[in-house]
Amino acid sequence: MESPPSRNEFQIGWICALPIEAAAAIQMLDENFGILQEQERTDTNTYNLGRIDRHYVVIACLPDGQYGATSATTVANNMMRTFSDSLRIGLMVGIGGGAPSANYDIRLGDIVVSRPEGSHGGVIQHDMGKIGKYGEIQRVGSLNSPPKSLLNALAQMRAAELYDDPRYPVYLQEAIGKNTRTRKTFSRPDIKLDRLFKIEHTHPESATSCDQCLAEWEENRTSREESYPQIYYGTIASGNTLIKDGKTREAIRKETGALCFEMEAAGLMADFPCLVVRGICDYADSHKNKQWQGYAALAAAAFTKELLGYVPKGVSQESLAADICPLLEGIKEDQKKAFDQRESHHREKMERVLTKINVAVIKHSRRQLIKISKIATQIERKERVSGYSTAPSTCVGGTPQAMISYGSRLTQDAVNPYSQNH
Repeated sequence: MESPPSRNEFQIGWICALPIEAAAAIQMLDENFGILQEQERTDTNTYNLGRIDRHYVVIACLPDGQYGATSATTVANNMMRTFSDSLRIGLMVGIGGGAPSANYDIRLGDIVVSRPEGSHGGVIQHDMGKIGKYGEIQRVGSLNSPPKSLLNALAQMRAAELYDDPRYPVYLQEAIGKNTRTRKTFSRPDIKLDRLFKIEHTHPESATSCDQCLAEWEENRTSREESYPQIYYGTIASGNTLIKDGKTREAIRKETGALCFEMEAAGLMADFPCLVVRGICDYADSHKNKQWQGYAALAAAAFTKELLGYVPKGVSQESLAADICPLLEGIKEDQKKAFDQRESHHREKMERVLTKINVAVIKHSRRQLIKISKIATQIERKERVSGYSTAPSTCVGGTPQAMISYGSRLTQDAVNPYSQNH
């Protein structure tokens, strides 16, 4: 068996937000090299290395329980630093909430791919901007476009769809049929569970499923001839707020033309050159559930695998990701400083805790010294009256002076617990 390639040969970065998305990505590997074993101590990511067709791919997932733009940015920055000598293009692949309309008959399990339109690069941040006169959000700024090599590959793939059968449905079914566990995790749910409700009908708060949601609440949709997922290209709305309301979804869709909603891409597009691919697992409304997540994640991963087949080997036409990201200039030193600052902060915190402990001990010792001094004074007075010592044999040193000396040592030890006399 050949040894796995070196770290400097991995040119494609694949980022996922959820474990189910990472599992789907790993199913697409033609060769799995396992986990990267050695990396810098400041890089908190875990990387799964593999090969898809002629490309070496590194897969990273956000930490469990963490999601959104900030976490995605951290994972991307770590990846670009660790693979700074080779990484050239990026992919953000996973699930999202669909925004169907009269022009886009998006169904559960379908795939939405970010595509530059007008002044934006295919992804807009729907919850950032200025508040207008009437409370509307006036979005400012724009996010970067995907790498040219991926856009060219998209053009080639879309052209091939016009005269040849796509490959992603085959990849999808092959991954599902690998074993009992993959069939359980990734199989397509019953089509009866794909229900699009009118926006005025919200999900009953006490209901755990849509069984109580009436059929007359649903939008009328014609059945499809194709059983495999359909692909839609256009705008993806990204934000730090999870959209779970049909009316909110519709308002943003009408304003932006978004085809789906997600929470991570806006954190990547400014600095990580990537294409965003989302499998639709719900309709971003109150009827949201997890039944379609596995299938949708695998559909997005299968599409991405086919897309990489249209990307030239080596992607030499693309610059290194670390070279084209301004925020990564000097990032290695910045990360080291941040790590050192965290270590310093930890030490300072521990020192403050120890200081508080020492102060408490000193106060206690001083109180003890005062008590001992009072006892010693009383004993001394009795000795003057009676003419002999009344100090018990168990006293330290047996004399009032010895007791005071012992109390002084207690206080000194509290001030410096590591002194030679301790």
